[in-house]
Amino acid sequence: MIRVSVITVSDGVASGEREDLGGPACEAVLRAHSMPYEVVSRATLPDDRGRIADLVREQADGGQTDLIVLTGGTGVAPRDRTPEAVRDVAELEIPGLAEKMRSETGAEFAPAYLS
Repeated sequence: MIRVSVITVSDGVASGEREDLGGPACEAVLRAHSMPYEVVSRATLPDDRGRIADLVREQADGGQTDLIVLTGGTGVAPRDRTPEAVRDVAELEIPGLAEKMRSETGAEFAPAYLS
């Protein structure tokens, strides 16, 4: 069983102004691929690079999560810094993975190329 942490990064969702659609969508993708998983943690954070990095580090080092899924904060707006926050914490970056995700998603939703 894969233990999953789902983190939604959005000022609007964190403040309660918008509904979290990203986190549930990520969980739907996991279900659609019949992954044997259990969501052990759900969190919502504002677009704050330091807070994102801190939570990712806490989840990664806590020993309770096998997979951390982040949604949001990947666009071109000044506060969209999820990728940079993850890079602040990551020990290994897999070359080409982000490009593959953009390519696959962009084929169905063109604005995804900007993420």
